[in-house]
Amino acid sequence: MYESLPTSLLQWPHLLSFLLGYLVAQPSKLREIHQVAVPVVLKALSSVAPIRRAATATWVLAKVTVSTRSEVEKNWPYDSWQRKSFESFATMLLSKDPVDFPCVYATKGFKAHEHLYVFVDSEDPSSPRGVQSIAAALRQYISRSKTLGPNTSLVVLTPETNAVRSLEEYNRMFWDILHGVSKLDSQEWPADIPQDIDTPRWRFCFEGEQWFTVALTPAHRYRRSRRASCFCVLFQPKWVFDVLFSTPLKKQGAMDKVRGLLAVYDDVNISPEMKPYGDETGREYKQYFLLDENVPAPCPFPRLAGK
Repeated sequence: MYESLPTSLLQWPHLLSFLLGYLVAQPSKLREIHQVAVPVVLKALSSVAPIRRAATATWVLAKVTVSTRSEVEKNWPYDSWQRKSFESFATMLLSKDPVDFPCVYATKGFKAHEHLYVFVDSEDPSSPRGVQSIAAALRQYISRSKTLGPNTSLVVLTPETNAVRSLEEYNRMFWDILHGVSKLDSQEWPADIPQDIDTPRWRFCFEGEQWFTVALTPAHRYRRSRRASCFCVLFQPKWVFDVLFSTPLKKQGAMDKVRGLLAVYDDVNISPEMKPYGDETGREYKQYFLLDENVPAPCPFPRLAGK
């Protein structure tokens, strides 16, 4: 009898109500439940229930899949939240109002189908499941990134929402994501990257790769280059910049081009935090999340260095 119980009865909260109801109906069966049913139930629960450990929440997830632009356009219908968020992201990159979207290299990557996309079905992707999904997507992306092209990124998209959040709330969410993902790193933090964030040479690392990461939010108003219809996070591997900045002349040309567009596109002056990596007066973490005004967004973690 107990071996044939439907799986739904073996999931919380159905388990307790089932056992209590059965015991009330047949109190003489207490010994039988203890000896036969309970072991069966516990065995089933161990295979289907999520596992959560104290500081680093680990959940059994549905399969996480990263998609190319072609796969998104093929697999997600226009009325799905995934397609709506994707199309809004595309519209932003292809904007020419009043000039081209400033990160022309992200736009090039989009046009050339070099980005990969992952959809996190949560208005709060800093939740344990959201963080697990992003970490899994980053691992998949790493295995494919160098075959995609010179302007590739992993783009994390979430549902568009009517919920009103401040830039400060989105900033905390963003850093909670990086902190959570870092805790799931299977590799040691790179020896040549400082563990203290408030240093010129700290940058986010995961699975042995160094990353430049950017947050886009619906709460941005004046810094239009950081505005999106949904909360969005982009991860770009360091080697992309190594190629783009392969000579001092190329580096200066790329930076001048982006800064020239930013000066016209945004309704706020260029952030003074936009400095070259390693500049003694610069901090890369301050570039990841920019506010609408030119003051640094706080990072709640003095150290972010994996486990």
